[in-house]
Amino acid sequence: MNAPTVTMKVAASCLAATLLAACASDANSPVPAAAPQSVSASAMAASAKLAKGLTGEQVRALLGAPATTKPIAAGGVTGQIWSYLFRSTDVRSVAVATQELPAVNPLTGKDTTRTEPIYKDQTVETTDTLHLLMVGDQLVEWRVVRDEKSQFN
Repeated sequence: MNAPTVTMKVAASCLAATLLAACASDANSPVPAAAPQSVSASAMAASAKLAKGLTGEQVRALLGAPATTKPIAAGGVTGQIWSYLFRSTDVRSVAVATQELPAVNPLTGKDTTRTEPIYKDQTVETTDTLHLLMVGDQLVEWRVVRDEKSQFN
């Protein structure tokens, strides 16, 4: 291989690593407190369609227009980060406390108490953001970042 090609590949690799790390610390993208345990089915399906080297036109044909784009430049290489949002809402019953209830022991017939959980509905809004690193109109790398917001009803 000739030197300019090797230099370009090394620069693109370094840029990809730097920019993916920057995605997680971007002030406009929420950063989850911990790594996501799972990815939504929609984000997983979108990720499964991707392959390194796809052109911007091919990515748009697969996923549509990105929700946001962000220009980037590092080491003389320019590109963009394309972001796609996948939102879902789930309601879960969560035990939030316990209470003592009067009861009768069925064997002895004596009065007693039993502990029973108290449940409340919790609404969880999940946003999975698929970030694509596009350099020279080609897909270089991608990742999914999860953000969850929950509240009790």
